[in-house]
Amino acid sequence: MTPALETIGIGKSFGGIVASNDISLRIEQGARHALIGPNGAGKTTFVNLLTGVLRPTRGRVLLDGEDVTTRKTFERVRRGLARTFQINQLFGDLTPLMEGIGLHLEGSTIERFETETAPDGTPWKPSKRALLDGGKTLSASTQLRSSITHEAGSDQVAVGSNKIYAGVHNDGAIIRAKTAKGMVFQLPGGLGFRRVMQVELPARTFIGLSGEDETEIVALTEDYARDAMGGAA
Repeated sequence: MTPALETIGIGKSFGGIVASNDISLRIEQGARHALIGPNGAGKTTFVNLLTGVLRPTRGRVLLDGEDVTTRKTFERVRRGLARTFQINQLFGDLTPLMEGIGLHLEGSTIERFETETAPDGTPWKPSKRALLDGGKTLSASTQLRSSITHEAGSDQVAVGSNKIYAGVHNDGAIIRAKTAKGMVFQLPGGLGFRRVMQVELPARTFIGLSGEDETEIVALTEDYARDAMGGAA
């Protein structure tokens, strides 16, 4: 049976200091092992090598038979390999990290107005209303796009717009005229005006996380953690 976790001759050196050397370990499916030793024996270094926090100087790490030696931490987590920490409050104020994530998400959200795609890559529905009834499309109008911003805190970040109609465009809605006079739109090309009683706006989702966003957030977090731990990687 393929072992759940295996290392083959793994080792790590920091300059001339050998922290771990030639460690070969084989953990079978369902087995439990304890790693014990005095301070400075290299226990934490070895765990960091297993989980991808540190890159080994030599040797390999196999997870369910797959070589994950060069895989990033989040990729190993998705494959079922994770760790906990002795101190679960590693960092205090995460505002710098949240600010970096917010800047990225703000940019990727604004970019969706250019590509006219939702966070999952689904194309926005074309605006029949703009074609038949007139008015600008969501992409042509810059007011909503330019209102996208972010707010970063010590442990969270929010991305969105302060425009009251942002949710209508993001989620879709039917807008009905408040009076019998209806709503008036200017037709494209200066062809006059058209009066309608209601307009149906399909959802054109721009708020949300894409797969690329998630990957970038993980990368930013890993970089922040490495810097906070003294740049060990």
